[in-house]
Amino acid sequence: MVDFSFIIVTYNSNDLIDACISSIFNFADIGEERFEVIIVDNSNADNHQRLTDLLAEKKFKDKISIIHNPMNGGYGHGNNIGIRAAIGEYICIMNPDVRLAEPLLVHTKGHFEINPELAVLGYKQTGGANLSYFIKPEYKPAIGVSILTKISNSLNLFSEHKFYLSGAFFFARKADMESVGLFDERIFLYFEEADISNRLLMLNKRIQFDTSKKYVHLNGGRDFSRSSFENEMKSLKYYIEKFHLDRKKIAARYLSEYQFNLLLFNFTGKKDRADKTRKEIEVIKEYFFQ
Repeated sequence: MVDFSFIIVTYNSNDLIDACISSIFNFADIGEERFEVIIVDNSNADNHQRLTDLLAEKKFKDKISIIHNPMNGGYGHGNNIGIRAAIGEYICIMNPDVRLAEPLLVHTKGHFEINPELAVLGYKQTGGANLSYFIKPEYKPAIGVSILTKISNSLNLFSEHKFYLSGAFFFARKADMESVGLFDERIFLYFEEADISNRLLMLNKRIQFDTSKKYVHLNGGRDFSRSSFENEMKSLKYYIEKFHLDRKKIAARYLSEYQFNLLLFNFTGKKDRADKTRKEIEVIKEYFFQ
């Protein structure tokens, strides 16, 4: 019987995947026959072959499944492919730059068994920005979002209705994910977790944040990418329309937040961050104010 299905969506992530998978096997506190690892590779044919060759050399080569998904339909699409192929009762969505830091599978199964209404479970993130969850767009204030997010994370002030767990690493009951139709594949990237959180809560399911276990996320700061930020704004626009939110209010709050940050970065002489924020403001105006 397979209890857990780890689903890892990769895109040119060959330098990260070995340590990611190794951490699963190194910290597994259940037998290897009780979990599976499914890799959904969104890379092109050449990079996919390099990934296949890389994993073929490893000790766990016969214990993982690799699915090639060259169309790269986004985060949700890739994870849905993995979920549909999974045979575990519980799934774990895991980024290739995540590392397990301690055993947690027995602990996780206990949570789900005790609470039949529990649909999603997340743990404390360390490394990178140390952000285990984020504020949903409809609850973001006009200024101070970054500070509020950091403070709420440092104090573990999680609300399943106002925050959504980081998509880098979380567990979910497969049946509950299926009951809401899995991830919305019309969202390419950003806010997939907020979207599925809302849909699960509408069915009176529970989402829990547990600080007793930790994982490592290696993500660092990223340079400005117009296409990436445009994807975020497209997803935000779709999210607002899907849940019938106040578009004008949310867009105004986003713009105010970025304009405040621009003033702050200019005042403190952080030219690179000011330039990045200025470009982001241009995109926000294009998507919501033209």
